This record gives sequence, C-alpha cells and structure tokens, in this order.
Amino acid sequence: MRYIYSVYDKKAMVYNTPFVVENPIDAVRAFSELVSDYRTTVGKYPGDFALYCVGKFSTTTGIMFLSDDDHDFPCFVHEAMEFVLKSAVGEGHEVSEPTTTLPAAGAEE
Repeated sequence: MRYIYSVYDKKAMVYNTPFVVENPIDAVRAFSELVSDYRTTVGKYPGDFALYCVGKFSTTTGIMFLSDDDHDFPCFVHEAMEFVLKSAVGEGHEVSEPTTTLPAAGAEE
C-alpha cells in the first residue's frame, strides 16, 4: 500500500498535484524539505500551506482508497509553519522537528 499526499494552498484554496510515497514518514520528510527551501513558494509563504493525506493506493490491485478504518480523506497532517524556525530577515529559514511524531515503520502502536 502506498500513500497519496497533497500540499494544500490556503490562499488559492486548492490542493496541488498529489504525490505518492511508500510511507507517511517519507511524505513528512518531503514536505519538510519543501518548506526549508525558501526559493519555493511554500518556503517563501509557509503560512499559506499545509500537508494532507488524500488517499491510499494499492500497488497490487490498482485500487485507490479515499477512506479507511481510521479516517476519511483528505486528512490534515501538518501546517508548513510547524517546520519553520524564526531566523533573521533575508536568511531564509531552518527546518525544525514537527510537533507530532509518527511511529517507526513496523513498530506497534
């Protein structure tokens, strides 16, 4: 099973092109990297963006799932601002640890 994520633009009120990852940790890592790059729109205006899980995808059946036992999609994951540390003007910003943690792959919850 793979996970489908999208970055939501709160100003434009649209979900950006979805991306597929092997696990939720990979999605958070990719979003964190996007936020940390001040050359991107997300990096320049982190208050305008949030990460959402929008579904799951079975690589064996090709079926996309828009809900599961735990929640319906889209499901909020992180605000971009959760990854921003205040820095001096003109220096961009650094990435911090998110305010929530996900269990390690294979770990029991």
